[in-house]
Amino acid sequence: MTNWDDLKCLMHLARSHTMTNAAFALKANVSTVSRRLERLNSSLAEPAMVKFG
Repeated sequence: MTNWDDLKCLMHLARSHTMTNAAFALKANVSTVSRRLERLNSSLAEPAMVKFG
């Protein structure tokens, strides 16, 4: 089951393009954003985001 906070984190990451900016918008640590993204990826059949560059 997907946590709404994980989806909120994904939304901020997609909008801000960096984990640092997403963490700032969420008033959280970068490690929290990373952990939430990992948890979301493990609950989906495909990765939620693909890193480029």
